[in-house]
Amino acid sequence: MASLRSYVVRYPFLADGRFVSAVLGHFAVDLLNSIRPLVLVLLVTRLGLNNTHLGFYAMSATLMAALSQPFFGWLSDHKGGRWFAKLSVFWMGALYALVGLVHHPLIIWGVILAALGSGAFHPQGVMNASQAGGEKRTLATSIFFTGGQLALGLGPTIGGVLLALYGLPILTVLGVLIIPVAFLLWRYVPSTRTEASTESKVAMQEMAQEFGRGRYRWVVIAIFALLVFLRSWGTHSNMTFLPRLLQERGWSEEWQGLALTTYMLSSAFAVVLFGRLADELGRQRILRLGLLLGIVPLYLYPHLSGWHMFVLIALTGATIGGIHSILVVLAQSLIPHRMALASGLVLGFMFASGGIGQMLTGIIADHIGTPNALTFLALPIGGAFILSLSLPSAPKRLSREQTA
Repeated sequence: MASLRSYVVRYPFLADGRFVSAVLGHFAVDLLNSIRPLVLVLLVTRLGLNNTHLGFYAMSATLMAALSQPFFGWLSDHKGGRWFAKLSVFWMGALYALVGLVHHPLIIWGVILAALGSGAFHPQGVMNASQAGGEKRTLATSIFFTGGQLALGLGPTIGGVLLALYGLPILTVLGVLIIPVAFLLWRYVPSTRTEASTESKVAMQEMAQEFGRGRYRWVVIAIFALLVFLRSWGTHSNMTFLPRLLQERGWSEEWQGLALTTYMLSSAFAVVLFGRLADELGRQRILRLGLLLGIVPLYLYPHLSGWHMFVLIALTGATIGGIHSILVVLAQSLIPHRMALASGLVLGFMFASGGIGQMLTGIIADHIGTPNALTFLALPIGGAFILSLSLPSAPKRLSREQTA
């Protein structure tokens, strides 16, 4: 108990209702997002469609969330995020409940439209978590993403077992169960626009210097955008086609979910570790380390089986997934006075990049097979690592100040 109290004293945002409700909301939203790959695989199989169709529907859902995030981020900066936080949870819960009840082939678009709720939630959620964190915003943002990563990790196993036992109708129960979280968000999320603290603003403005000035700044931003694209291609395609790989091998929904859980939970734990290390050792340094360490396990795991495969899946999730919050915080530094917009832009771009990557991976899988298509993903991750070497490192003075 004393240890817990000391953590709260050191990191006061852990007891902030605004921060806690944002984390719980993230868990609720991504709990439904976590089972989307399993649901799409079931629906695509029931309709007799191929990997290209699976990639198309996965891309459509991802783009639905991606393209809406900058818009919702802009609205959150100007109007506050309470309505978007509350309604996003209601929207997703209602549509997933509907998918569980309706048997028409077009209901697959209910899964895609539900992604709008994810698009509405994430920008204001990141903004609230980051602002509540103050000087420890990378750690706070990492914990916020861990709430989502835990849902993305636990959801596939829970969802896989439930879908195997009860089929798609279980989605109605899951959709209804997350709705109470909306009331917590309504209670604690500010109803109007909230500014970051003065100290946080100064630190964010100083951090923006990491991207340079003038024309060189735009070159670095372009490199950063391409890096995000390549990394998102790898991460999103893994989440979509890992269950497909195991389905083709005859594995049940339970094992598909367990494999996806292994990937996502590894990412969830790593994102906090990487976030803390980034605050202490430098964001760019940890970013490069994560990308480099992710290449080999990603290249190998699609051709293995048994516990060897699960170990490499865990390493893949931990390395290329653990750098998620670092990318978001770097993007926030580009627009320090519009953090929800910046969050929406980078998250939207991540999702859009991942969606396009999912479609490309689906096409590749239909030509060279799912295992080879997943192995191919080591190439964009390697490209992202090479690009990360071009990003300027933070001044040493900045790193000391932000860990004070």
